[in-house]
Amino acid sequence: MKLYPLIIFTIFLISCSDTEKNSICIPNPCSESNKNLCKPLGESYICGCNPGTHDENGVCVSNNGSLCFPNPCTQQNRTVCVTTDDKVSCQCDREFHLEDGSCVSDFKVVTCISKTEEELPKNSSQIIENITIKFENGVWDSIPECEIVCNSGFFFENSNCINKKAVQCKSLEIVPENSHEIVVDVEIDYSEENGWSEAQYCEWDCNEGYFSNGDSCSNLFREVDCTNQKPENSVWGEENLNGILRQVWSDETETYQPSADSCVWRCDLNYITEDNLSCINRKIVQCLSITPPENGHEIIENVDINYTTNGGWSSPEFCSWECNLNYISEDNLSCINRKTVSCSSITPPENGYQIIEDVDINYTTNGGWSSPEFCSWDCNSGYYKDENSCVMQQECLDSFEPNNSELEAKTLIDANMLENQHTNLTVCDGDVDWFKITSQSSSGLEIDIKYTHIDNQCDIDAKLYKYNGSNLEEIASSSNETGLETLYIQNTQESSEYFIKIYPIYGDCSDSYKITANVFNNCIDDSIGVIASEQDDFLEEAQSFQISELYNRKICDYDDDWYVYYMQAGQKVKIELDFVATDGDLDIFLYNSDESSLAGTYSVSNSHEEIKKEITTSGNHFIKVRGWSGSKNSYSFKTSFYADFLEASITLAIPDRDCITKSIDLSSTIPSNGTITGFTLKNLKVDHTYPYDLTIKGSIGDSSEILFWNRFGGTDDGGYDDDDESDDDIELINRVYTELNDSSVGDRVFKLELCDNLSTDTGTLQNFEFDIFYK
Repeated sequence: MKLYPLIIFTIFLISCSDTEKNSICIPNPCSESNKNLCKPLGESYICGCNPGTHDENGVCVSNNGSLCFPNPCTQQNRTVCVTTDDKVSCQCDREFHLEDGSCVSDFKVVTCISKTEEELPKNSSQIIENITIKFENGVWDSIPECEIVCNSGFFFENSNCINKKAVQCKSLEIVPENSHEIVVDVEIDYSEENGWSEAQYCEWDCNEGYFSNGDSCSNLFREVDCTNQKPENSVWGEENLNGILRQVWSDETETYQPSADSCVWRCDLNYITEDNLSCINRKIVQCLSITPPENGHEIIENVDINYTTNGGWSSPEFCSWECNLNYISEDNLSCINRKTVSCSSITPPENGYQIIEDVDINYTTNGGWSSPEFCSWDCNSGYYKDENSCVMQQECLDSFEPNNSELEAKTLIDANMLENQHTNLTVCDGDVDWFKITSQSSSGLEIDIKYTHIDNQCDIDAKLYKYNGSNLEEIASSSNETGLETLYIQNTQESSEYFIKIYPIYGDCSDSYKITANVFNNCIDDSIGVIASEQDDFLEEAQSFQISELYNRKICDYDDDWYVYYMQAGQKVKIELDFVATDGDLDIFLYNSDESSLAGTYSVSNSHEEIKKEITTSGNHFIKVRGWSGSKNSYSFKTSFYADFLEASITLAIPDRDCITKSIDLSSTIPSNGTITGFTLKNLKVDHTYPYDLTIKGSIGDSSEILFWNRFGGTDDGGYDDDDESDDDIELINRVYTELNDSSVGDRVFKLELCDNLSTDTGTLQNFEFDIFYK
């Protein structure tokens, strides 16, 4: 191939034309007087009059009697006569110039500048030829270099003659699912007939966790559901935990191994299989014979026996027995037909009480126990007998008196408030106050009585009753010595009237007490008796809880939930409250150890309330959950300690096809006995020219690794490493990872590892922020 063929072709045309001119008018054939201008005309020429003259009938005559007529300039190629200030000068003819006192042609033929053999590109040659150059603007044109041409079968590129070169393989139009293209350089050839050959297509390979299966990629691992193979009361073996058998493809057998029918199970603790099909821990056998008590006889029947892993099958129960005719057993040890019981209950007069005494009764099979004699009665303290009634001594009255019995019970209404509903009430030795309230079905009921408790001087108790059809039945009671008595029903089941009895245990409580009655309308609150449950409506009843554990709670209208936890100064605490805002607005508050307020949330539309606060004083700290303006709702509650770390606006270069580790010491912030419970990646930003070369991991000590970026994060594979940003960077924001935990004590170091798995592309870590949660 010729070098710059268009330029050489242009020069060649000019050179040929000028050579032709030079051959016709040199030497100048025009020698007539005043007619010395030679002008080529086709393959011939014509002679023209000199300047200052004109043609008249074939003779060149002066235009105006000039000094140049007749023409004094007769030197070869110098016939142009010019007059200046009545003086004559002779100048060179057209396309001639003065050089060393003579007029020479503006054109001359020279040989192109050639290269030495060592300077020529390999597999090339040069064309040495004559070239016409021109004298213009006082200088000769530069002499061009000789043309370089590549040998047959070679192509001129980048100053070299080549017939092979490396290019990137041709991208595949379609790659199988779960695979990736392998981009490499391949060699192509050159020929004069066809030019450069096409590059080979790139190859593809299956992604990690897949294997090549013809023209597709199949999953290297497969999970088989074993659910239908496990009997009740059994657990899965380690080979197929959670009922899922993990199979791996075997190239040798061309099947997934192990086979799908190899699911393994074993009976639960304290269960056994006797038929390899089921697990049992109970079966029926005949009872063990006994000797019945006097006046009784043995009952032989089938009984259940139980199995335990350590003890095997239990011994069958002893046979039961029953008393003979007209005898009965009440202690399961003997048969009797006579016993001592309390006298029959009576209803004493208002403000009186019955005197319970023991009396004998007899038993017969047909008639049962005979009725005991009726009890006697007396008046309560502060009252005296007046025939069949009790008259009150007048020193212990309040605005609700008389309310000394359930018949005189005063009606309370739903308070719909958190403060005291009725105040300045009194009760003293010998006095009893009764109230009543109606609650709707599927609702909760809570009665709070507050007073000043003084040891050995004043203590009040309370009871809650409901009619069972004929008598008052006790439903709940409260006998605290804290100055707070609470009567509580989680679910009233049906609409009913309830009675409240308030009475002194000892001492003089006549100063005052306060009462509030709340009906939780169509709201069933938390149960009683377990951690983080009712009662926890006041700071004095705050429930302790475990850091980092999630509690699912309920709050009803005009009800508070209080919690308490001992916190150290310097700890950072995060309190989270989640609920459905449209079902009821809830708020959360944090109080210091001296019960002063530290923080609170007041959003009216968010379903997530959150407090993040650094503790400044060691001691008990209180958390309160409250419904806004009587709102009720279910919620989840969680408190965590955390340490925040920030590596923002950094520039950490990521080496090409190598790994770099950034270490951050956590031991100065997390206590040595703290257990890490969670990790939140607040922001990770990496700028890289090809992020799919990268893997980014994090770890603490020997704990499980977090895979932040797995080279395919941008493919939206459903993992936490997905990045919705552009392909030119990685930016992960507010990602929560539960797999990172560390129960060890002592120093901890968080390690962030960035690896570039392929060469060429580069980038930097620009931002790294995270929170570590611990307990």
